[in-house]
Amino acid sequence: MEKMIILGRIIRNNLLSIAIFLVVTRAFIEINLLYYLFPILCATLIFFSIKYFKGLNKNLIYVSLFPLYCLLSSIWSLDSYWSLKRSIYLIIIFLGLLVLLIVYNQSKDFFKSFLPANLFILGLSLFSLIFQIPADRWTGGNSMGFKGFSLHQNTLASLIVFTLPGLFFILQKSNKKSYSNLLFISLMLINIFILLITYSRASILAFSITLLFYILLKDFSYLKYILTGILFIVFLYFLPSKFHDTINTLALKNGNNIFDRRLELWEASFKAAKLGGLFGLGYGISSPQINISQGNFRDDGKYIREKGNSILGLIEEVGIVGFLFFITPLLLIIKNFILLYKKKENLLIIATILGMIIHAQFEAWWVGPGSVQYPLYLTYTNYLIFNNTIS
Repeated sequence: MEKMIILGRIIRNNLLSIAIFLVVTRAFIEINLLYYLFPILCATLIFFSIKYFKGLNKNLIYVSLFPLYCLLSSIWSLDSYWSLKRSIYLIIIFLGLLVLLIVYNQSKDFFKSFLPANLFILGLSLFSLIFQIPADRWTGGNSMGFKGFSLHQNTLASLIVFTLPGLFFILQKSNKKSYSNLLFISLMLINIFILLITYSRASILAFSITLLFYILLKDFSYLKYILTGILFIVFLYFLPSKFHDTINTLALKNGNNIFDRRLELWEASFKAAKLGGLFGLGYGISSPQINISQGNFRDDGKYIREKGNSILGLIEEVGIVGFLFFITPLLLIIKNFILLYKKKENLLIIATILGMIIHAQFEAWWVGPGSVQYPLYLTYTNYLIFNNTIS
């Protein structure tokens, strides 16, 4: 009995780590059934925590505007049942993550929550590289880039970047500084190596933005090193043409333009956003009037279009009004930036959120409650809002 109590306590203290791990499993086809334990966990936590929502601060209203508006959009949606299902699912994961952060106090040792997921991704990726399995580990997407056991190399790369803050827990809690520094640097280099061999340009850009912004937030004097790095890139421009050919191959990924594929998606999404207008076509809806050469598919018989840009995707589905509700938590964070800046651990979270915002304009996961990225984004933004005294 005592062992069961201890086990229960361990599970309770690591619920957010478990939730994030379950989210990450969706990216790996062999184990993605585990993902469905995540919404079940969220629904269970909500059921047992309803009574705690009575006394929450007014910030709950601000962050709840978007999911409630998505639910409301099912009234005028082109497919009300579809929008209703999607919005209810969004509300479940949104409230479930809030319960974890607020009611179950999972904000303590926040970075620790991302460490198991990151180590799992690294372990699985290294296993794939070493034992050269599965057979299609290099043939995702356009056949350039390592994907290992994941569904797509872009998904793998984004999960590496978005769980990377977990490594900082090693620096926070270890008493043996030399050992912790060596472990941190080793794991960081493995993360960067796997990120680079995915050739996922959006994720590499997001990582670069996160790193640069974090360095500037920590100490503005590091700007000189950043400028040195920019000068080094300029220097590379003058290297022999063979070097340029290699870089072009990686950057263009066998296309004619670095934005070759994205331009088609963005053009279609811009047209669809104009149709969305002020109130949108309904949450989860893709305009049947807009088609693209690749990226159209059907989910349970419902037409879905790859949107390629989160802002345009949101405006198509929930309109300008819904988009404004979506960015309300971000505006709250910006408004309280000076206050948040004073707390050291917030700097990495702010930098990570900025990297995620950039990434979301190349992969439209803001409109996907079932995506692997969106729950992580909600976790970071809600942590800043509810773990700091902001208004």
